[in-house]
Amino acid sequence: MMDIFGMMFMDYLRSGEDAKYVIYRDDGYFEHLYVKGYFSEYDEFGSLIQEALEYVSGKVLDVGCGTGKHSLYLQSLGIDVVGLDISPLATQVCKKRGLKKCVAASALNLPFKKGTFDTIIMMGNNFGIAGTLPKTRRMLMNFRELLSANGIVISHSIDPTLTNNPEHLAYHERNRKCGLPIGQVKIKLEYKKATSSWFYLLLVTPEEMKKLAEETGWRLDKFLVGQDASYIGIFRRT
Repeated sequence: MMDIFGMMFMDYLRSGEDAKYVIYRDDGYFEHLYVKGYFSEYDEFGSLIQEALEYVSGKVLDVGCGTGKHSLYLQSLGIDVVGLDISPLATQVCKKRGLKKCVAASALNLPFKKGTFDTIIMMGNNFGIAGTLPKTRRMLMNFRELLSANGIVISHSIDPTLTNNPEHLAYHERNRKCGLPIGQVKIKLEYKKATSSWFYLLLVTPEEMKKLAEETGWRLDKFLVGQDASYIGIFRRT
């Protein structure tokens, strides 16, 4: 798949130009967004993310690290953190920005030994990056192998039910009729003249996150709730 995110990040790093990109959903819905948000500093993270990062301890894996903004903050505190992103260009951006450890790999095929980490963070709605329920279960089971006995996962998602948008509600209903989770969205990215392949992103309710965690050997410790539909689940190995 074309590395759209990596292209956007590298262009911004080189030029400082806050270019737009577009997310298209397969029902025709689309949103224009800006690249600059991926380069925000700690003061711009928002209170939900700031609170979540207070639970980090030990050696950290940042899954879907993007530009490395969360990893760089943790590194500045003296925390041993490794960034991981499926985008090779994104990992280059992280290194150019000063992140000491960063790996280009999929969350479904993690190149680390058992018990390597104490905390895994998944910010920026990254709980859903595996795209489907079966792949998310597989991802969570892989995480169990990577974490120490008392390890925790700190994971961000958006509750898809907290919307009044008619287009989103119609999409939910279409998914129901197809036997799919209402928050499983099929999307693609467009940046300048480049377009990605279609891929899935999974948005889950807190109840769905709890169920997925319990099915894969985790215990949900707590939820941190944001001011909008965003929330964070913190769970640890059982």
